[in-house]
Amino acid sequence: MSAASDFKWFHALKFPDGSQTPGRFDAGRPPNYTLYGVLSLLPHLDLARAECLDIGTMDGLAAWALAAAGAGRVTATDIAPRASFAHARQRFGHDVDYRVPFVVADLPRGGAPAYDLIVYSGVLYHVFDPLPSLVRLRMNIRLGGYVIVETHYLADEPRSRLSFSPSDGRHASQHPNTFFRPSFRALRGMIETAGFEVVVSIGVRSRLTVLARAEQPSRIRTASPVVRKVLDQYRNYENYREDVDYPAMEAISAPAAITYSGPRGDYVLHASRYRPTTPAQPEWSAARPTRLRVALGDRLSHLRTSLARRQWLPHWPLG
Repeated sequence: MSAASDFKWFHALKFPDGSQTPGRFDAGRPPNYTLYGVLSLLPHLDLARAECLDIGTMDGLAAWALAAAGAGRVTATDIAPRASFAHARQRFGHDVDYRVPFVVADLPRGGAPAYDLIVYSGVLYHVFDPLPSLVRLRMNIRLGGYVIVETHYLADEPRSRLSFSPSDGRHASQHPNTFFRPSFRALRGMIETAGFEVVVSIGVRSRLTVLARAEQPSRIRTASPVVRKVLDQYRNYENYREDVDYPAMEAISAPAAITYSGPRGDYVLHASRYRPTTPAQPEWSAARPTRLRVALGDRLSHLRTSLARRQWLPHWPLG
């Protein structure tokens, strides 16, 4: 059996024997902080009978968290195979199906939905077609099931904006595979337009996690009157139609085997205050000056995000 040190790790993982992988962040950043919103939601979901799909799993942190939370079945996917995932699966001993290569377009375009929960973390800003990808997710989730969308976003942008990162000047990401970054209002509208009702959002610095429920378009509650028009009228257009089938969404009736009992509304989560909620997530160990610096950054981010939303956002309840 290969040793963990033989692999390049994307996620920091804590194995059952107490050993850990380094992950992609140095000690100056909390390990896997981009997934803190996702991990914080899982304890509030009843997953015992749920069919779960983790898209873009990398080393599998979300998949291991789903399995540890008692999910009925977990399938993890990625665009290319990673030997580190296979190593981690052997170490954790979880029965997780691994499908590679796999992209969102590989999901069926129609038919009976197969999933109760889809985790779409760290993927939306890497695809050329973010809204169609959300629609494809919706067509594969049973009525009342959930999607967890985690993405890089424009935390301090109050308007509904979608930035094309490669040409966004000084705000452009340094990563050439980062394309569209939405503001909060833009992402919420996109998720609603794709056939979901937003339940809760958690902002972690420049990252946003949204839990949304698959709903019939006619029943989606939205604060935007124009999104409401899209959901009600777009299906009737004869001479203009994108790849979205609202009548098919309306007809999906198979109920999902999952429930959510956690907080609702909009929150922020300070990465410096996060405590692991799943065995695979390591504790953050850093010197006091580093912790204070990150805590200050969390507070400044909290302030900027609240100003952009025009309301003081509460901190996600830690328990």
